[in-house]
Amino acid sequence: MRRSAQVLVLAALSLAAGPAAAEVRFGPGVRIGGHDVSNRRYRSVHIERVRRLPGPPGCRHVRNGFYRRGDGSVVRGPMERCNLVAIPPHRR
Repeated sequence: MRRSAQVLVLAALSLAAGPAAAEVRFGPGVRIGGHDVSNRRYRSVHIERVRRLPGPPGCRHVRNGFYRRGDGSVVRGPMERCNLVAIPPHRR
């Protein structure tokens, strides 16, 4: 009886830890669908804008980039613009 209880407790703990182990965080403000990707920097340039661009996947360094914040203000300056392509689940 005691052995089966231990097995059940271990099974419950492993199932509870599964989703938490799958979570990936890059930093405090992770937003990939259009804005700030965790305040990353490339050299002295903030990587703030992520969206699908025409052309091949990958990142480009843009000197005169800009984007509009949610409050309506505009941020201008050098940044990295990326084409992000999701990796299919079977290839992760």
